[in-house]
Amino acid sequence: FADVSDEIEMVRSLVRIERKAAVEQAMQLAPAESQAFWAVYNEYEAERTRVNNRAVKVVTDYAAAYPEVGDARAQALLDESFAAESDQLSLKKKYARRFAKVLPPARVARFFQIERKLDAVQNLSVAEQIPLVDR
Repeated sequence: FADVSDEIEMVRSLVRIERKAAVEQAMQLAPAESQAFWAVYNEYEAERTRVNNRAVKVVTDYAAAYPEVGDARAQALLDESFAAESDQLSLKKKYARRFAKVLPPARVARFFQIERKLDAVQNLSVAEQIPLVDR
């Protein structure tokens, strides 16, 4: 379990490298859409990374406390986890509006479907490494 932080960073690094290529392939952007989309995407990705750092910190804080995660620590981690999820949702809503200025609604929906799939793969890989809180 001590390697969780390393595992998270390895997964995040791989996802960052592959994410843009996966989005590019799945979006199948027309040349007229491409430039405007990637400008917004690059800003989104930078903010997404900062927001996700908060979620990663919850996991690494848990790893540092494990296996002695008392009630107070468990509650603080749970609260922080919910706050991080809320930030992630707010970011997606913010950027859905921004993407809607450069793409039609169906294309924006497609992009966020792709994001959900990529996030699911990343989250599963991390979750497999984290033991449940004892009690």
